[in-house]
Amino acid sequence: MMEKAGFSIAMENASEQVKKTADVVTSSNDRDGVTETIIKFIM
Repeated sequence: MMEKAGFSIAMENASEQVKKTADVVTSSNDRDGVTETIIKFIM
């Protein structure tokens, strides 16, 4: 699914396989990784 998305983001606490496939790895969900990514790529 991540390969078909065109651009993929994985959380720091994802499995190694997911992180290797992702275009970007952000902080874990416990460290506001979603917010970090929104600020970096959308704002």
